[in-house]
Amino acid sequence: MSSAFYALSSIFNLLTANIITEITDIGVRQVSEYVIEMLGITKTFPGIKANDNITLRLKRGEIHALLGENGAGKSTLLRTINQLQKITDGNVIVNGKEVKNLKHKELHDLRRNIGMIFQ
Repeated sequence: MSSAFYALSSIFNLLTANIITEITDIGVRQVSEYVIEMLGITKTFPGIKANDNITLRLKRGEIHALLGENGAGKSTLLRTINQLQKITDGNVIVNGKEVKNLKHKELHDLRRNIGMIFQ
């Protein structure tokens, strides 16, 4: 198989598949079917548990709204995606990478590419 054909078929697969893929020197591999995974997220502040063991998985192309009463922890949960708020427990994975392990530039790039609308 020619490298040009392989590259074109890889790009087609990336555009049409509902999975996250990673292009490496040896080809394309599946990382996850989810763009964002929030696994067992817990966030506590002194005297209050804002988020308690929340798991949320979002696939590419999905649109979600997070609804709740004032003080329910919605903004706190969303801010954990890009580490504007550090979590107490759990794991946030964006495009197959653990957010807590991102270097400064990677975290900066992540923050530039995630949009959130509050209220």
